[in-house]
Amino acid sequence: MEEIQNIKKLKTAVIVLSVLLALSLAGLVAALLYNHFVQADMQSVVVENNRIAAKEETVDSRDTTVSSTLSLRKTSAQRTTVSSLGAVPAFDTVTQLNTASSTSVPVESTVSDTVKSTANTIELYQNQPSDNVPFAADNLFPGDTETKYYCVRVSHKGDVTVRFHADVQPGSEKLAEVLQCRVVLSTTGETMYEGLMKDMPAALTYELSASEETQSELYYEITAWLDTSVGNEYMNKTLLADFDWWVEETENLVPPTGNTTHIGMWIGICAVACCLFVVVVILAKRKKGEQHEH
Repeated sequence: MEEIQNIKKLKTAVIVLSVLLALSLAGLVAALLYNHFVQADMQSVVVENNRIAAKEETVDSRDTTVSSTLSLRKTSAQRTTVSSLGAVPAFDTVTQLNTASSTSVPVESTVSDTVKSTANTIELYQNQPSDNVPFAADNLFPGDTETKYYCVRVSHKGDVTVRFHADVQPGSEKLAEVLQCRVVLSTTGETMYEGLMKDMPAALTYELSASEETQSELYYEITAWLDTSVGNEYMNKTLLADFDWWVEETENLVPPTGNTTHIGMWIGICAVACCLFVVVVILAKRKKGEQHEH
């Protein structure tokens, strides 16, 4: 009789531990989802002491005009200012605007809610100093344009230089002869490059600095288009490229920001529950075996 009672107690313990394990796993999943979708949105977006404020603005990714005024940094190599940039420049007048490294300076900058909501996220941090996304231009007609937005999050402490390059893939040589590309750092309004995508410099750079561990965000607007003067021989052609971002100062990269203590707690609870569950099951089997022997 006593053995039967012990078996019932063990079964009850197994059920309780099973429920606890299920709740722990559910809590862990909820914590991971919260950290992924909510925690990132709660963090301030700061780049070099610049606060990125939301602003009502409509962005049309198929529009061939840029209505905002782009203020270019002055460099020792060249001093150029582009104001109220009109229609997409013609193929024969496109020039490279900036190939030199850019040092960030405190300026007022805004990024629209539309850009933030549509931007693909790139993460650079300790143990992941580089990341990339594929790009494809297919079946473009003269005058067609396509714009993509990217948010590059860099977790760092100290000085780092964020580098970007569009790597045109083999087999895309034909369309690469005429496909134009403009890279705008939306965070500051700086046009980092404008010209043929295949002629882009080895790295378009932007410097970040932080005395404490922080997560800086840079928003890129990358536009590709065909000039209206392009001939029919470039129709129905495809261009494939990789948009690459990377940081070479890996010693200044840190783990992604965000409090993960609660995740560690849930992992610990799950581990303890699993161990107790295994112990109880083993004891239950032993008790059952002893009962059969008697």
